[in-house]
Amino acid sequence: MKYFIKFYVLLTFLIYSSISYSSSIVYIDIDFIIANSLIGKSATKQIDDKKKKYEVELNKIETNIKEEDKTISSQKNILSDNDIKIKVDKLNKKINDYKSRTQTINKEINNNKIYATSKILENLKPILSQYSDENNIELILQKKNIIIGKNKLNITDDIIKLLDKKITKIDIEKWLLNLINQK
Repeated sequence: MKYFIKFYVLLTFLIYSSISYSSSIVYIDIDFIIANSLIGKSATKQIDDKKKKYEVELNKIETNIKEEDKTISSQKNILSDNDIKIKVDKLNKKINDYKSRTQTINKEINNNKIYATSKILENLKPILSQYSDENNIELILQKKNIIIGKNKLNITDDIIKLLDKKITKIDIEKWLLNLINQK
């Protein structure tokens, strides 16, 4: 009888301790939230629109460079070596300007992504804090740092709903204008 009582007490302790620990640890998929929340979709659309606009601009410049290169190649037999050198130098300057412009655009796009991600995380932190307080959660982990976890511990969908209620879009252009005005 003593062993039965000890076994029962030990079993009860183990069951309740594992339940209390498992219910206080959850995980979220930050990348999924950034990609699928309303604010994340807004940011992605703005960045994609900006990319398309810049692609058109860069394609025009690239086409002009290729046409000028063809023109120079076709005039090699007609022009003097000095004239060809001058035209090639001008073409090389245009190519360098094109490369510089491409780097500037890529840097701007990356800065936009960084800004959008930081803005989403800035809005996400108080939501996570409030959610953890309301649901007695002691630890929230990122999904990418978990090897195996039950789906019932994934609170990503709940957090997306709360984030979508708080903020639906972001204005990247407004941020860029403020940044430019500060310089």
